[in-house]
Amino acid sequence: MEGNYFRCTGQWNDEEFDRVIEAEDEGDARDHWMYWSWIAGATLKNLEIKQAA
Repeated sequence: MEGNYFRCTGQWNDEEFDRVIEAEDEGDARDHWMYWSWIAGATLKNLEIKQAA
């Protein structure tokens, strides 16, 4: 079974990022970033998540 891939862009501690991650759905992808920013004590801004081609 293939996973779903999502392109995630935004700012992590004011540094731009553009990553593709595997997640169940868009909510799972968002939870991934929110969880890791909380663990790292990072500032996450302008998070955008789109289905990757």
